[in-house]
Amino acid sequence: MIDKYRAPPTGELVYIGPKPHFDLASRKAYFAPDEAANFDLRNASIQFRMKACPKYIVPWMTKFASLGVHYMETDGEILDGIRDMSERIEGGIFIHGSIRKSVRWTAAASAIRHLTIYDSEVFFDETSFPKLEFLNAKKDKAGKLLNYVSSRQLKHLGISGFDRVVIEAAGAIESLQISGSTDTHVDFDEKPSVTDLWVHNLKSMEDVSFLARLPNLERLKIYYCGKVADFSPLLKLNALKDVDVVQQGQPKDMATFRALAESGVKISGL
Repeated sequence: MIDKYRAPPTGELVYIGPKPHFDLASRKAYFAPDEAANFDLRNASIQFRMKACPKYIVPWMTKFASLGVHYMETDGEILDGIRDMSERIEGGIFIHGSIRKSVRWTAAASAIRHLTIYDSEVFFDETSFPKLEFLNAKKDKAGKLLNYVSSRQLKHLGISGFDRVVIEAAGAIESLQISGSTDTHVDFDEKPSVTDLWVHNLKSMEDVSFLARLPNLERLKIYYCGKVADFSPLLKLNALKDVDVVQQGQPKDMATFRALAESGVKISGL
């Protein structure tokens, strides 16, 4: 995918919140909820794992506003606090958990380039995030995602739940991600600009013939799409360099992957 605007590596994240279950040595620094006074890292990448408790949230938001934040991973419950400082977050925001209340986002000057909101539908209109290049969001029935995608020239689109209209409206994207769909068939108009594709948890998808719509595809990830039996369409992708396949057990069509490997394509995951 487009590494420039992806989440920073784990080792570069600063963890803030209750002590987690994972090894804190994998983070650049660790701060407990009541340690905002000790935080002095400018433009850090933050993994902020706290609920909306004013006692702790306000001091941290004050610190972030004064020192700046490059990237923030956070829960949707505290989105209101982040909204007012979005002009100073240049890298991006990863929102995990559902956004349980209505959020009015009016910061048209936002510098954010990378936004991931997998568990919720878009909560903003076309005037927000004017510099956004990398968007992951959930399919919605109200058309907000379609309206936003149609008004921007994104480099990456990730969509939870297949939506052909939104994908086709995304224009000359370089990277596409499709996840969590129950559709048995995926298809869309040709997109010669796409060089990176990641499909995962498309558990009902039965074929990958749609890959013919991506003639310049270089890197492909297929995760947990267990009903696909025939991978031969990959053999017609002349630009293909890397294929990563993850599923329970080996695919039935191992012959295709052997042929790809013999032609110089890097195969991983199997």
